[in-house]
Amino acid sequence: MRKYSVIFLFCALFFSNRAYSKINPNAELGVYGAGMMLCEEWIENDQRQRDFTAEAWVAGAYTGYENACRLMGGNCVNGKLTDMSQLYLRAKAYCRMNPNKRIADSALGTWLEIVKDPNSL
Repeated sequence: MRKYSVIFLFCALFFSNRAYSKINPNAELGVYGAGMMLCEEWIENDQRQRDFTAEAWVAGAYTGYENACRLMGGNCVNGKLTDMSQLYLRAKAYCRMNPNKRIADSALGTWLEIVKDPNSL
């Protein structure tokens, strides 16, 4: 039962409107806290002072995606990420290229990039 709940949760997050922002980019589904912050706000704040709250949110989202993927037996990063600063740099690069997206979009997009090509780290 627990395994199916995790699978359902991962699928709901993975295929949600917020994950791809194609169906309704204004929908605020399943994202709370710093993940709601716009990318441009994160980049601006980070230039003045390092934003540990946003970095912690990205790390938590990444951890959730990775654990759900492993429970489903999917194609995951599986320890290829050895330095969290790599993740933050990628997430910030995503945000610089997509300033109107949210940190949640950045976290998912970054995780998916690493899953598709873990050798790019």
